[in-house]
Amino acid sequence: DHVGVVGVLNADNLLHFPDFRAFERVFQLVTQVSGRAGRRGKQGKVIIQTNNPSQLILKRIIENDYLGFYEGEVLERERHLYPPFARLIKIVVKHENEKSCFEAAKALAKPLKKRLGAARVLGPEAPLINRIRNKFLQEIMIKLEREKVNLKAVKEFIAQEVENFYKDKKFKNVWVVLNVDPV
Repeated sequence: DHVGVVGVLNADNLLHFPDFRAFERVFQLVTQVSGRAGRRGKQGKVIIQTNNPSQLILKRIIENDYLGFYEGEVLERERHLYPPFARLIKIVVKHENEKSCFEAAKALAKPLKKRLGAARVLGPEAPLINRIRNKFLQEIMIKLEREKVNLKAVKEFIAQEVENFYKDKKFKNVWVVLNVDPV
């Protein structure tokens, strides 16, 4: 009840986080914490630290322009084929050796790119946090149009390729994890 000032430190880290939902999360988070300042009829103050105060997203937050933010975000997602206009399948490859992990991910991505197209299959690429529990990580992201692609058939194809991948003895200690974005 007695919060008069709220500070968002280094908003640039949040804005430039490598995820297509980064702006959405920043809008939601800053709007939420801004609501904490100035309760019980008192005027509050919100301070946002950034290297680029002219960013459109910050203007939309300051003006509380949810509709403008939403419309811009939807256009960007449609242009770059992200949900809700596409389905995402993330394949995470894990191994104790960094080079082996990358080679395994490359080997798995090759037939996927050949069949689904290089524009739909991104990676392999190391994620921001590329090592967890002594295993190195590589990610392969597959973007599929909602209307044009049979998701069930693609999942079956990917499962078959993972099975083929494991037939190569050099990949027996590699872990492959599939995640289908529910959006």
